[in-house]
This record gives sequence, C-alpha cells and structure tokens, in this order.
Amino acid sequence: MKRKRRDDDEEEDNEGKRRRRRREEKECKHKNTTGCVTSVVRVSVPVHPSKLANRKKGVREQLDAKTLRHHDGFGGVLVKYEELSIVNEDENGGETILPASSYVNVKAMVKATVFAPKMRSYLIGKVNKIGQDHIGLVVGNIFNASIPIEKFKENMMFDESKNAWEIIEDGTENNDGDEEESDESSSMSMKEIKVGSRVKFRVEKVNREDDRVVLLVGSLLGKGCGPVDSSRQGDDDEETINGTDAAAEDDADEEEAKRDKKRKKKEKKEKKEKKEKKEKKEKKEKKEKKEKKEKKAKKAKKEFSPSSSE
Repeated sequence: MKRKRRDDDEEEDNEGKRRRRRREEKECKHKNTTGCVTSVVRVSVPVHPSKLANRKKGVREQLDAKTLRHHDGFGGVLVKYEELSIVNEDENGGETILPASSYVNVKAMVKATVFAPKMRSYLIGKVNKIGQDHIGLVVGNIFNASIPIEKFKENMMFDESKNAWEIIEDGTENNDGDEEESDESSSMSMKEIKVGSRVKFRVEKVNREDDRVVLLVGSLLGKGCGPVDSSRQGDDDEETINGTDAAAEDDADEEEAKRDKKRKKKEKKEKKEKKEKKEKKEKKEKKEKKEKKEKKAKKAKKEFSPSSSE
C-alpha cells in the first residue's frame, strides 16, 4: 500500500515537472528570439585619473572597450548602449580609488542592450553552414551557434544534392501532450533547412571563453523549433540585434563628439581672447598710470627745484 502511494506521488511529481516544462517552453515561444534585453543599468566603471576632467568621455571609452564582451555588471554581453549619464551622489560623485590601482570607480547610468540568452530559451538564427553532422547559424549577425546532429528531429533527412536538411512534418512530433497548439501543424508538410534559412532553436549550452561568447549550442527538439516561414519578413528586424541602429548611434556619438570638440575649441578661443584683451587693458592702464606718475613727479621736481639765478 505504501509502495503504491509512493509510486503515485512520484508519478504526480513527474507529471508536475512535465507541465512546468511545457509551460516554460510555451512562455519562451512568445518571448523575443534575439536573446537580448534592453534596460537602464547602474554600473561602476574604472576611469584613469587623467580622464576625470571629462568623466563621461572616460566612461564611454571604457564601455566601448567592453562592447561585445561579457560584463558581470550588465549580466551578459554588452551589445550597445545609449543615454549615458554620470551619477553624482555627493561632492566627489561617490567615487572611490580602486585598491592597488590608480583608477577611480565612476558610477554611471546607461541604457544597455545586453545579449544574455537563458538555458532552454528560444532564439532565431540564420544558417551559414550546412554539414552532415551539424547546422551552423549566426544570431543577430554577431553570435555563432551550432546544432549537433544528436539534437536534430527524428524526421530529418540530409539531401546531399541540395546540401540541405529536409523535415517531414505530420503534425504529431513535439506536441508533448499540448493539445492547445496541436492544430498549428495538423497537416503533413515538407520543409528545408539550407544556407540562408532562418531557424528557430532552443539554447542548450553557452560556451564562453574569458569574456567573449564563443559558441551557442542549440537543439531542434523543442516545441516549435525548425525553419521559420521566410514570408515573415518582420522577424528580420528582431533577428538583427539593432545593427543599423548601433551604426546610426555610433555616427551620432561621433557627431556629438565633434560638436563638443568644436564648442570647447570656441570657448577656449573666446577665453583666450578675453584674457588677452584684459591683459592688454591692464597693461595700457599700468602704462598710463606710470606715465602720469612720472609726469607728476617731473612737474613737482620742476616746481620745487631752486632757480639757476638764485
């Protein structure tokens, strides 16, 4: 009796796990497929003392160096950033000198786009390599991904003449008992995965070397995984991780830097001219004062000096 109850409890636990897994996969399906999250982040950035005169520029240089690298402060790979501002908590901005270093920790707020795909999340990549034992993809035109053959669907066959993987769908695979979405693939169809195809896959592993993402390992065994309808051109905007926007922002930053440099040059010139004008005026006044004093002394000497006749 006890054994039967224990078996029932284990069955309920397994069923609960299966439900949670289906729910997680269903939720992932409706999330963005770029692996990126954009949010306002507060970070501490080490800046060299020589850059403290222009903290914003110093922080920007450090963040530029960290772009497309994993950064713990952002919780992932920094793809791009904008709306940078320096946080001033008190007179010195709450800054501290790093131990055993001359660098100063400068606090800043920034709107960052971070690539941080979670395990079992779903991404869309563009196929750039087809092999008989794997499929190579690129996500967002930046990050490489690979799907090994052991993570392929059972109904996939390699067509050597086309250099493509064919998938025969009969509407029953990967349903996992989810009756709510079974109507989506109720009819039999043939799909191809070839170079240039857009494919949805599930993240199984993120291989990272130092602070760079080297390779994503994916799977086609998840719900809804496989080639994405090429007619859905709207997804291309999601697929590219704001590459065009990033370039535009780089140009905007460059223009802003040029304007800032021009403005500072103008201010420096005006300040110099003002200083020279002031110095010239002071010099003139000093000269006039000296001449006046000499003239007065000469006059006084002439008045009080004994005449030659006396």
